[in-house]
Amino acid sequence: MPSLNILKLPYFTPEKQLPAPLPDPEFLREDQYPLDILRGVRIGNHYVARYGLDPVAGPLEAVNMLIVSKYTKIPIPTLYAAYWHEHQGIRSFVMVTEYVPGHTIREHAGNDADRLKPLVPSITEQLRCALSQLRRIPHAGFYGPVGDDPALRSKQFRSATEVRNARFDEYIPEYRGEPDDLSRRYTKRRAAAKKQFCMGLSTGDAPVFTHGRLDMWAIKVRLDGNICITRWGSAGFYPPEFEYMRAESMGEGCEVWKDILAAFPENASDERYDLIENIFHEYEDMMEIKHELMLKEFDEMGLSC
Repeated sequence: MPSLNILKLPYFTPEKQLPAPLPDPEFLREDQYPLDILRGVRIGNHYVARYGLDPVAGPLEAVNMLIVSKYTKIPIPTLYAAYWHEHQGIRSFVMVTEYVPGHTIREHAGNDADRLKPLVPSITEQLRCALSQLRRIPHAGFYGPVGDDPALRSKQFRSATEVRNARFDEYIPEYRGEPDDLSRRYTKRRAAAKKQFCMGLSTGDAPVFTHGRLDMWAIKVRLDGNICITRWGSAGFYPPEFEYMRAESMGEGCEVWKDILAAFPENASDERYDLIENIFHEYEDMMEIKHELMLKEFDEMGLSC
């Protein structure tokens, strides 16, 4: 398998390939233009611009888009420029991408579900193809986000066990109060669940390139029914089930999204997601019981909170 080649920033598409002159960063400054940093603002007929992105997350998204463009044919917005701009001593990150007409699956599901339903088989097949291509990107030899920023080092791991361990701790809180019978039972169950969550998969644990936030907001449906996948800021190399777990967790109450999830490869993800969900509910139940006991104690003491 070829080694991963990461293009360095700043990045500019060759001028002869631009559909129009790039917007002037002085025009894009937040004090000059009402920019929406997360979604960006449409500039003319061709561009979406974002100014003032997080100095780590912004460059990371740009690098991820360049990787996907280089190694796959997945439809994503074209990245036209990604660079730092300094104004009066303040350094900001700027991204200019292609304007893609259409609506996200979330927007369709909320406003135009009847139009979306007939497109579900095609969307699912397109997504299945995209996920297959992502898994063929040569990995960087570690798990986590790709990049050489020192701030990313703590988020890069040597093994699937390490990254699953960190993800479990991110999802499931530890109990840090005074121990009692209730919290001891929870701590014991949490430890057992964590051990099970960190176990390897029978299908293999090699890191695969994942989008990281592949949900209903990240998939735009063009006017012709073809999809375009956006929002690459959380992408990186992770255990194979992470993509599905994130997507599953973001589909609450949307039947169409549940059908589209059929595009994700089966790799024991349902079991891992259920494990996370169940132990988190146990934590919530424990904290609710503790809150009720505290209120009862206050009431018996004639106090109120």
